[in-house]
Amino acid sequence: MGIYIGIIEKKGYDPTVFFNFKPIAEIQSTQVIQLTAQEQEALLPESEKRNICFTYNWNVDDERRRMDANFSEKSLVLFEFTLEDLQSHSKANGDRYQTGYKVSAMKMLDEGKIRPVGNFGVYFAVRKNEVVSDFTNDTIVEIESPCVLAGNQVFIEMDDFWAGPYEVGYREYTSSYYVKPQIKEHKYTVSGYSSNQIKQYSLSYSEGYWGAPETQWLVLCPKQDATPEQLDVISDSVLVESFKDSIESGITANGLVKIDDVPALLKHYEESEIMGAILTDETRRSRLNRLVNIMSSEEDVDDTLRTITDFICDLLVKYQDSPNVDKWLQALVEKHPQLLDQLQSSQAISKHITELEDKLETLTTQRGELEKEIEETRQRAVSIDQQAIEAKKREMLEREEEYEALSARIEASKKLLGVVGDIDDLQKKYENLSKEVDHLGIHKSYLTSETNSLELQFQQLISRPHEKMVELAFDGFMASKMLRAAAEWENEQTNNQYVELTDKVASIPTPNKTPEELIEYLCRVIQIRRPNYSKNAIISIAICLTQGFLTVFSGDPGCGKTSICNIFGEALGLNKIADMIECPADSKEMVGRYVAVSVERGWTSKRDFVGYYNPLSKTFDKSNRRIYDALHQLDTEKQAGILKLPYIILLDEANLSPMEYYWSDFMNICDDLGPHSKVNLGEDYVFGVPETLHFVATINNDHTTETLSPRLIDRAWIITLPQLNLRDYSSLGNEANIPAEEVEVISWKSLRDAFTPAKDECFFTPELQKCYDSIVAKLREKKFTVSPRIDIAIKRYWAIASKYFEMDDTKTAAPTIALDYAIAQRILPKIGGNGEEFEKWLKEFSSLCSSNGLNTSAAIVKDIIERGNQQMKYYQFFC
Repeated sequence: MGIYIGIIEKKGYDPTVFFNFKPIAEIQSTQVIQLTAQEQEALLPESEKRNICFTYNWNVDDERRRMDANFSEKSLVLFEFTLEDLQSHSKANGDRYQTGYKVSAMKMLDEGKIRPVGNFGVYFAVRKNEVVSDFTNDTIVEIESPCVLAGNQVFIEMDDFWAGPYEVGYREYTSSYYVKPQIKEHKYTVSGYSSNQIKQYSLSYSEGYWGAPETQWLVLCPKQDATPEQLDVISDSVLVESFKDSIESGITANGLVKIDDVPALLKHYEESEIMGAILTDETRRSRLNRLVNIMSSEEDVDDTLRTITDFICDLLVKYQDSPNVDKWLQALVEKHPQLLDQLQSSQAISKHITELEDKLETLTTQRGELEKEIEETRQRAVSIDQQAIEAKKREMLEREEEYEALSARIEASKKLLGVVGDIDDLQKKYENLSKEVDHLGIHKSYLTSETNSLELQFQQLISRPHEKMVELAFDGFMASKMLRAAAEWENEQTNNQYVELTDKVASIPTPNKTPEELIEYLCRVIQIRRPNYSKNAIISIAICLTQGFLTVFSGDPGCGKTSICNIFGEALGLNKIADMIECPADSKEMVGRYVAVSVERGWTSKRDFVGYYNPLSKTFDKSNRRIYDALHQLDTEKQAGILKLPYIILLDEANLSPMEYYWSDFMNICDDLGPHSKVNLGEDYVFGVPETLHFVATINNDHTTETLSPRLIDRAWIITLPQLNLRDYSSLGNEANIPAEEVEVISWKSLRDAFTPAKDECFFTPELQKCYDSIVAKLREKKFTVSPRIDIAIKRYWAIASKYFEMDDTKTAAPTIALDYAIAQRILPKIGGNGEEFEKWLKEFSSLCSSNGLNTSAAIVKDIIERGNQQMKYYQFFC
């Protein structure tokens, strides 16, 4: 049995795609030997093409996906086989196909005989120029090595060193391959082999016809006696900062190591960047020597001295009461007795000492003068005549007796005057009330007379309808009264209808789901329609919809922006409510709680979005009845205190017109959606907006649309949907429907309990707070401020997402992914600029995101750079 490296050849068209394996090299021990044409013929004598057909059932979706995941055109795989493992690949008449042999790919994969490169001691080599990211700084390092697939094991080329092996992953969001070296987790070290400990083999293949391109691969095999080495890649700045952190850590008290807390001591040792448990002795010694060299280097002496001085002074102040500090200082002076003389001989220190001596002399003189003045004052105080003091005391006692007598007389006078004042006031009130009664009597008589006159006039109009028809029509007073009465009657009937619907909505049974049950339900139901959506993506959308008054979906045309909004409305059961309430057919539309509005170009105000109050007809003219009905219904529910079900309004193609024009009345509600939130549509049409109402919007970014204003971006969640590949796009037309029995009506309480945090939860961990602060500081360099509104929104989002997110395929922790999503959806949409200097800043910002594990944000910034370089150095989030 041999182990062979072969190239995959794909033939045919989807779905009938054939995968053929052509061996080009054999693995023998730790060597790779390329096969000659004669050796290929001897290996597969019955194959005209010298290859093997990997068979599978292309009618089974799982087998097709598995073949696509393991094999791609001109990729290399490893296959362990003998001629006896192969079957004859023949036609119905007994003639062989050109491949000559076949084997079940599913069976060989299950038995482990077909494996990706990275097994049997053979690895792909990734050259320096094929590494896109900063290998020693970024947590996710993108590579552009030809024919590398997810699951392959690779070594990364460094200076006279090969780091690895690392497993290759694939990110659909950027359609790129990556490795995750975890340099920070490994204390800024990489493992691998020096160049002289590894064998390199160059493999090549061409299809054999004249002018055919030649494909080449570089594979590596560590020598049989090679041992992995540890390469230190820590920078000087990180090394010094780590040294300071290790000294200032909490395992010491008063300068002494807390031996009683052994677990904390061991944990600190393991996590230390200087003496960490995973570091080799050579790396530890090297780092200590580098620290000594850094602190004694003449280069950047000012910065070094400032850093060391601040560091040592902080330690001395922190442990000033510790006996260890005194012992250390004494030992320092005893060991270097000339140190104090040398310090005094320093010009700067000598000058400082002179200044202090002058200050001391001045203070001594001032002290003598103050002591003399105090003594003179004391002597004068003793000489005061004691008889004068006694006389003053007697005089004060007499004054106090007079004051008490006068006070008693004043209180008695106040009581007497108060009674008299009350009598006068009562008399005046009586006279005023008498006048008011007379006036009301006269007014009553006048109203009675007017009423009789109106009744008589109305009776005459009724008794002579034909004669008075024209007169009645042009009677302004009567016409106004009748129109107003008719409008009031119609409004009363409409209000009664909304109250009746509100009562029916309140009677709808809704299960109270726990957060875990709700998340499981949403993921399960939504993945029926969107199987490629991860759990994190679904939870993220749910958090934004619940916490934000406006959530905007952005992305390329056809990526599913509108459909994901419809899917969420369906999953929440908002379209199912109409079937659960008994009401007239013409009212069914009013009951649904998911409304889709197609925005038109040219909308300039709420008149276009909702409608306007007509002062002539005394009614509200609706330009969009569904929106008006929604606002009226929600106002009725808010007044009744019924906040049972969510209500979602979709603004499809929202930026065909400027949103801050037609949606301006709702802009301020974004800041403070609460009990007093209202929208004024004109006259008495003022509707309260409850917390159950939320808007979603879809936007496109091209010359036919309006750009979102900074004021709007500061108030909304911007979710960028990934670009679909051809397979995902073709599957949209064949997506499965959510079975009706699977859909449940989700209450607003369940959503609020699951996706709204308590105030004491909205705080980052110390590590993530440091990461967040560095992002904010970097943004300030280009005047991109993080407003308090955005800061609060990010922390509220993170508090929930960090609890329910799961680790992704890059093995990034859930709290870091949560912060990554929040920054990508709330901060990055603010980015925009131009020029080479801004490009440089964007690259630094992308590197900062990547080094902190914010992979999605880093990918978005890189995409901004790529698009900007194609648009004359004009960089913006929205393309």
